[in-house]
Amino acid sequence: VVHRMVEAMSQLQEEKAQLQEKLVVLQERLALRDSDQQATSTQLQNQVEHLKEKLISQAQEVSRLRSELGGTDLEKHRDLLMVENERLRQEMRRCEAELQELRAKPAGPCPGCEHSQESAQLRDKLSQLQLEMAESKGMLSELNLEVQQKTDRLAEVELRLKDCLAE
Repeated sequence: VVHRMVEAMSQLQEEKAQLQEKLVVLQERLALRDSDQQATSTQLQNQVEHLKEKLISQAQEVSRLRSELGGTDLEKHRDLLMVENERLRQEMRRCEAELQELRAKPAGPCPGCEHSQESAQLRDKLSQLQLEMAESKGMLSELNLEVQQKTDRLAEVELRLKDCLAE
């Protein structure tokens, strides 16, 4: 009986050692996952900040164009801004997709931790960036309208000039 108890205790100690090893491995994996999520979160936050700066710069450029440039220059710059705007939209969609992937990952055992706070901050920044992008689209639409009006005026002036020259 004692021999069986000693044998059972020995077996239990072996199982305990194996479980402790598994626990250490799982803790290491969790630490790596947290580290990866932290790095991805930081990277996304930096990308969002960069996009925000680009959109602000673009909005300022559109504003400057309204007041300074003539019709032809305005059209050229508008086209450049449209291309840049599309590139920014694609980059923002990619960031949103990455952020969705992060949100879809199961939360770890730390509901009030730094990662959750960062995720909330990223969501807020993304919302703000989306609002700014909508404003930028509005400004771009206004710029398109202004270019069209100037083009129409130019055509009208050219027509009058031709009429005057014909007389």
